[in-house]
Amino acid sequence: MYEVIKLENEKKSNLESKGLRRIRIEFFLKRFYRNWKVYYKSGYGKAGFYIIVFFVVLTVLAPVLTFHNPMNFVAPLEDTYTARMELSSPIGQNFTVNDSLLSTTSINSQGSYLLYTTSKNGSIYGIGLGATSSSGAGKFINIINPDFGKGYKVFPVSVVPIASYNHFISSGYSSLEYNSYFILSATNGSWSKIITGEITWSGGAQGSGTPTATRVQTLTLKYPLIYPAEINSLSMSQSPPTWVPFDNVSAMSSGFMPAMVIIEGLEPNNTINVSSYFLNSNILNWHLSIPNNGYVSKPILYGVFFSPSQFRKASIIMITNNTMVSYSMITGKIRWNNSIPDSFNSNVGAIIPLDYQISISPSNMIFFATRGSNSVEGVYLSNGTVTRIDSFSEMINGIVTSEGSSGFPSYIMVETNYSIYSITGIGKVSSPLNISTADGALTFNPLYIEDKTSAIFTTDKGLLLEVSSQLGKDAVSWTILLPSSMLPIQQPLLFRNAETGRTSIGFISSDGKLNIYASAGVDKNPIPPTIHSASGNIYLFGTNSDGNDLWSQYIASFPTDWEFGISVAIGVMVISVLIAMIVGYAGPITSSVFETISLVVYLIPGLAFLIALASVLGPSEINIIIVLTVIGWPFTALTMIGIVRQIKARTFVEAAKVSGTSTWQILVKHMLPNMTPLLVYFLALAIGGAVAGVATLQFLGIAPLTIPTWGGMLQPIFNNYFLAAQAPWWVLPPSITITAFIMAFIFVSRGLDEVVNPRLRRQ
Repeated sequence: MYEVIKLENEKKSNLESKGLRRIRIEFFLKRFYRNWKVYYKSGYGKAGFYIIVFFVVLTVLAPVLTFHNPMNFVAPLEDTYTARMELSSPIGQNFTVNDSLLSTTSINSQGSYLLYTTSKNGSIYGIGLGATSSSGAGKFINIINPDFGKGYKVFPVSVVPIASYNHFISSGYSSLEYNSYFILSATNGSWSKIITGEITWSGGAQGSGTPTATRVQTLTLKYPLIYPAEINSLSMSQSPPTWVPFDNVSAMSSGFMPAMVIIEGLEPNNTINVSSYFLNSNILNWHLSIPNNGYVSKPILYGVFFSPSQFRKASIIMITNNTMVSYSMITGKIRWNNSIPDSFNSNVGAIIPLDYQISISPSNMIFFATRGSNSVEGVYLSNGTVTRIDSFSEMINGIVTSEGSSGFPSYIMVETNYSIYSITGIGKVSSPLNISTADGALTFNPLYIEDKTSAIFTTDKGLLLEVSSQLGKDAVSWTILLPSSMLPIQQPLLFRNAETGRTSIGFISSDGKLNIYASAGVDKNPIPPTIHSASGNIYLFGTNSDGNDLWSQYIASFPTDWEFGISVAIGVMVISVLIAMIVGYAGPITSSVFETISLVVYLIPGLAFLIALASVLGPSEINIIIVLTVIGWPFTALTMIGIVRQIKARTFVEAAKVSGTSTWQILVKHMLPNMTPLLVYFLALAIGGAVAGVATLQFLGIAPLTIPTWGGMLQPIFNNYFLAAQAPWWVLPPSITITAFIMAFIFVSRGLDEVVNPRLRRQ
């Protein structure tokens, strides 16, 4: 019987307990809902709430929205380095992008003073590069106005170095003097004219006075040209080698290479005529009649800079359909005749490494691309033996080689539509460097930069990029993305610029301008926001000076700043509540001691105290939280002390004391619940204040900069305020966000203030 009564009493007690708990929960929910309605009516509170919701959402999504490692990612070179514009000058209305190809040659160590181009009627103009007053930047200088007559198609001018034979012999065969010679061709379908001449300066030295055409010769032919005539010398981006062909036919009798004009035309009997005339005399040296079986290449010159002991081994190589023939450059006699395995890719042409033009070696090769098999073929120049270097899955658009001083060239670089390969030996092909299709297909033969072992590539959408011949990581040294108004452009020209003493790139754009860029990239960090970069990376907020992705740093700062704010706020609230309860509830002596300590800490200058503590403890994340907590609690504690004293004086606290309730129970069950609304209020202020404190320390460089925070993003501005104007995309996002974050909690605290203090509520 006793057991039954006991069980019934326990059930009754449990039911009463559950009912009381339910009543408490319902009471709490009703009070919360009532206070929420008061809070939500506050314009400040509502604004603060929605801003915080926005911050919380971005914090949750931060791992998804962060594109790169916020602290360790560095934008690749192709995104952050660009060639510096050196000159942009109009070339006149008499020129078009299709017929104004540039030419120049460096005949001294200083480089070129002019670039040369041709108008539609055949006039040759020099465009100054700015090295001297006579060759001022963009200065347009007329060199010669030939009279070709009506109906003639004018080919672009070519300028090459030629040595002065008279100077050479007058100096006792000890001193070489180089001059710039031009060759200009035109044809009307039945006749052709070739004009050659020397470009001399009236001041007697390069860049001094006015450049004019001298020693002008005109050769008229009774058949049309297939390709423009050329001189057996090559335009040089660097200073020419020692044995450049001489300007006098008499040089050959003395054992030196004479300068010759090589002409390829179509005879009336439909045969191909290849002829050699001596420069400055128009004396025919030899001519060849080649059957016209279809495609025929332009003459390919080999050995143009051979030494006196070897110059008779120089060759002219012709390709017709699937046949390659080598002729003596001096006599026109056949050296070897060989077939090639596939049709010749005329868009690429044949490539001979520069040093193969200077000295003979059994390993010297000519390299060309085929159409059917998309292969790179090598032909030994000594006997015509053909060797396949490698084949590719796509059509080859361009080939360039290193200097090739001995043996196989160090590198052969091959481009297809969207890929770049590096070949270091027969069958030794690197993994490709792929170009984004958004950047366009690769066009033109690349330009090899001798002193940098890299090459410049161009796409049809105006992307120019320098690529290391070794490819691999960070293969791209810099890029230029030309505006669409400049497209299409001509084949760029690589030359040594006398104005800078360095290698430059020049091209004519469709907007009728000569454009020159330095071949050395300059750092363009901080780069502005972009969703299109050479590497394919997206930089919504651009980069900073170190190439870090600012968007990733910005988004990754949301969780970090929340961690700082909440950690410091909790620490401040715990210390403040404990001290407020001790000081406000304890006796006068204890109260006076703690209140004095609080006042001392509170009255110390905040920023100075912050810097001093941070410097002593060191710049770690934990230490910064400790520092901000130490200086953050006095204000909250002093305010809460007054609140505790007010609550202590109320009747229900006195009643609790009389009933024998312990001090701990009074503090926990009576004091703390009545302080809660104010604790939430001060918690909101503490979170915003903590983020502001972290931002201050990081801006001053005291807090650790190895973690992403908004203040850390702003730290570089402390030493360089010009960045704020130079890169506002760097400064504005974190500045606005810090302000919005702090203001959000100020708004929240103002809304809570209206809940706690009815007198502030709007009627």
